[in-house]
Amino acid sequence: MEEPGEPQPHVAPTTAERAGDWRSARLTASARAGVTVLALVLAVEAVAAWKLVDRSGPELRALQRDPMASYAPVGIAAFRNDQDDAGSSMGKRHRAGIWRAFRVPEDRAVAEFKRARAAAVRAGWTPDDESKPAEFDIPFGGSVGWSGRRPEPADWTRPRAASVSIRLAKDPRYGPGADPVLSITLDGN
Repeated sequence: MEEPGEPQPHVAPTTAERAGDWRSARLTASARAGVTVLALVLAVEAVAAWKLVDRSGPELRALQRDPMASYAPVGIAAFRNDQDDAGSSMGKRHRAGIWRAFRVPEDRAVAEFKRARAAAVRAGWTPDDESKPAEFDIPFGGSVGWSGRRPEPADWTRPRAASVSIRLAKDPRYGPGADPVLSITLDGN
């Protein structure tokens, strides 16, 4: 029998003694892999749910309702379609915006620019400056543009007018033989 007060040697507990200790739970390699896969699946589902939720504010929703937000030249799909809600970054406010870009065949480029400009006027956009002549002999790396505004509200309690910009460019980033790019930009209040 042991005398009280004598140091006792440490004896590791048996498996049966450890069964109740949560810290002793050991996962097998397959169980660890299963937990990892489950965590990844949950993370992907959380990101997907975040993306599917419509978090757009009133300014972006107003732009999305504008006919020019969905305008596209006949038979040409947008190769770029960006939307950004209003907000602030590092203390600076930025407006909501939609930017769409289309690669238009060279032989249709000027006609599609004119059609887009006419569609904007039909949608209620007022040209910023009609006195500017439109030069359609666009050099490589050059562009021609048109911009319009909504009429200003009568009272200052509502946000100021938004703007639309239509641009036809021969963008050097796509190479000398690339089709011109028609871009439509809507800027919020």
